[in-house]
Amino acid sequence: MTSKPRISACAGAVWLCTWLLLAVFNVSAQDTNRFIFLCFGQSNMEGFPGVVEQDKGPVDERFQLLAAIDFPKQGRTKGNWYTAVPPLCRPSSGLGPADYFGRTLVSNLPPRIKVGIVNVAVAGCKIELFDKENFQAYAATAPNWMTNIIHAYGGNPYQHLVEMARLAQKDGVIRGILLHQGESNTNDKEWPGKVKAVYENLLHDLNLKAEDVPLLAGEVVNADQKGACASMNRIIDDLPLTIPTAHVVSSAGCACRPDHLHFTPEGYRELGRRYGQAMLSLLSVSVSGVPRSADGAGAYATSNYRNLFAEIGKSQSEIHQKIDSAFRQLFHGDPTNEAVYFEAGTNADGLLAFITDIKHHDVRTEGMSYGMNIAVQLNKKAEFDALWNWSKTYLYVSDANHPSYGFFTWQARTNGTRMSQFVAPDGEEYYVTALYMAAHRWGTGPGIYNYPEQAEQLLSRLRHRPVITGSVPWRGGNRPVKAGPLFDEEHKMVLFSPSDERSRFTDPSYHLPAFYELWSRWGPKEDAEFWSQAADVSRDYFVKVVNPTTGLNPCYGNFDGSIVARSGNYGTNFSYDAFRTAGNWSVDWSWWGKDKRERELSDKLQAFFESQGTNYGCVFTLDGKPLEARHAQGLVAVNAVTSLAASNPRSKQFVEELWNTPTPEGLERYYEGLLYMMGLLHCSGEFRIW
Repeated sequence: MTSKPRISACAGAVWLCTWLLLAVFNVSAQDTNRFIFLCFGQSNMEGFPGVVEQDKGPVDERFQLLAAIDFPKQGRTKGNWYTAVPPLCRPSSGLGPADYFGRTLVSNLPPRIKVGIVNVAVAGCKIELFDKENFQAYAATAPNWMTNIIHAYGGNPYQHLVEMARLAQKDGVIRGILLHQGESNTNDKEWPGKVKAVYENLLHDLNLKAEDVPLLAGEVVNADQKGACASMNRIIDDLPLTIPTAHVVSSAGCACRPDHLHFTPEGYRELGRRYGQAMLSLLSVSVSGVPRSADGAGAYATSNYRNLFAEIGKSQSEIHQKIDSAFRQLFHGDPTNEAVYFEAGTNADGLLAFITDIKHHDVRTEGMSYGMNIAVQLNKKAEFDALWNWSKTYLYVSDANHPSYGFFTWQARTNGTRMSQFVAPDGEEYYVTALYMAAHRWGTGPGIYNYPEQAEQLLSRLRHRPVITGSVPWRGGNRPVKAGPLFDEEHKMVLFSPSDERSRFTDPSYHLPAFYELWSRWGPKEDAEFWSQAADVSRDYFVKVVNPTTGLNPCYGNFDGSIVARSGNYGTNFSYDAFRTAGNWSVDWSWWGKDKRERELSDKLQAFFESQGTNYGCVFTLDGKPLEARHAQGLVAVNAVTSLAASNPRSKQFVEELWNTPTPEGLERYYEGLLYMMGLLHCSGEFRIW
């Protein structure tokens, strides 16, 4: 009988020790401080052929490329790391978005962090070429020039990307995936699902988790550059609805070549920076100093924005049509009965435009800043810039001796003449957030269009602007006024007014904890803790200031939540300012998910309005006595937004009512219309953190 071979105890021990040593060696060889990013797509991800001198370097050696194929002219061998001097895809490609993506990361991340790129892209291809199961059918129809590229990747670009990624994983950790593709799938409504399949296959084949490896997808050449495939951007923009961990990078303002398909070098630089900025906001290494554990469980952490309209059965096409129709009416509709946005000539900084309160024949920082937030959410850069230009030209106070210096007077006539010398801080709050979002979505520009610089200056003043005493026009004469920052340092609360013509109190509807959380991450590092604490203070304040039975809040409140006794009926009752408060706490819950009391507040408030019938009024005492019977469309909109935090099934009826409510027109269309427009964006999941 033949005996089975045996491994001696000594040999077995040697074998086991060798295996353990190899295992330890392999683990220790993986550098957790080397962040790997996979890049795939078509020609814009490859990079248009040619590299201009300024893009050749010097490139920080912390930014590296794993050569996916041999680069004979550059002396690169497949599978080895090199400093990421373009081209990064193949020897014949050029500058692409991956270049300034990586440069942006290494210039912002701690010195210990290295960034590695793996780029496999094929000019002209459809997303189907990266379909793991069915790529052969598409490849068989490819023209000869594309076939040659496919052959460079061993006949299977997807598998080649996986093989190179596995090689890269030996040296680092995959932290994200970058996609730029869509031109060849223009108007393909199935594209998001096809991208999802590729993304999920990559996660599976590389043993990755979606929550650890987000997908960044860039828009194709934008409509503002007359992009040949710009209609595809609407489909690309909806990718997060299909892939919750996907994030879209705007191409607005990124210059293109005469073919209107490919970006210029400057366009690639800007697009790459935007990819980088988007990734920086997602990485668990905190550039802002705020740990990821503080990010809550809302959309900021998950990238999942609830679409309340989809939840009641509306299609994405219907939702987009409703949003587009409302924007067209309010911004570009009939000026006599529909529009609130009006162009007002030009100056050295370009187009000027204002949003006017039709009923009172004035312009307010409230409406201007709301309009800018609407514009950035809808990728309307021209309207955004025109509103900001008008604000800076007519509302901004540049006189260093004026009590409102560095801020915006809250009210003016449509010809720019100031009607007030004072500040309403909610306008500044919305201006700051709009400017930061514009910077993240569109990059930066010169002068007043240097969005991040403008945002940071204004945000710093909200807390730190010195107290100034000065003389201002007052009722036909002048009076001395003393004013300081817009937030009370001791209470960490926004003021109703920072000047001494009024006592110091707050407005519950000015409390915007969802914004303060962003400011703690995006703003000056020395103020991060203050803004984080301000968010928590506002959450506590909501609970203190609302009526415990009805959920209604007054328009004005003292810092302890009590009524401002001398503020008259308007300040002590639930009225127009107060509409907005529930929307503030509900968006905070949607974005951050940190305080479950906000859900209780939403349920309580909606229970009250349900008890008032379907045609409820708009002004009430805090215990629920109706004072004005008008069924206000703006309140309808905010009550629908309140459903973002509500837990009771009744919340759907408020969403249904907003859906069935027409876009406001006529005399009340300013306030009602802007709340309505923002309500549509919030309820559709289209008001996002850019």
